[in-house]
Amino acid sequence: MNVDPGLASWLHLTLTPGLGATTVRHLLGRFGLPESVLAAPREQLASIAGPAVAALLREERAEAVERALRWAEEPGHALVTLADSAYPKMLLEIPDPPVLLYAAGRLELLGRPALAVVGSRNATVQGVRDAEQFAKAFSEAGLTIVSG
Repeated sequence: MNVDPGLASWLHLTLTPGLGATTVRHLLGRFGLPESVLAAPREQLASIAGPAVAALLREERAEAVERALRWAEEPGHALVTLADSAYPKMLLEIPDPPVLLYAAGRLELLGRPALAVVGSRNATVQGVRDAEQFAKAFSEAGLTIVSG
C-alpha cells in the first residue's frame, strides 16, 4: 500500500480515543497540520488535549489507520479532510464540523443540496429496505444523500 503520510496523520488524530472533533480542531489551530500536532511537545499537547494526550502519543492505531487507508483506495471511496478543497463549504459553517469525512460516491456532489439519512445501527431488514427506497427517491429528485 502506498501510504500518504499526511492522510495517515489525519487518521491518527481522528482515530484517537478521547479526542473529539473540537479538540482536534483546537490542536490543528495551535500547531498546524496533523504532522505538526503529532510532533509537538507532550506538555503543549496536554494543555489542549488534556488526558487524551497519552492516547494521542501511542502508536496503537496503526491497524485502524491502515484499514481506513485501504478503504479509501477502493473505487469511489475518498477521505476528505478539513484542509481538502473537496470539503463541503456549507459543512464548515456548522458549529462542530467533522475533521474528516469518509466519502463513498462522487465528491463533486458534496457542494450540492443534500439530505442526511440517519438510522439505527441495528436496523431491521425492512428498515434498511425502506431507507434505501427513500434515499433512491430523494436522489432521483436531485438531492445528494449523505449519512452520518
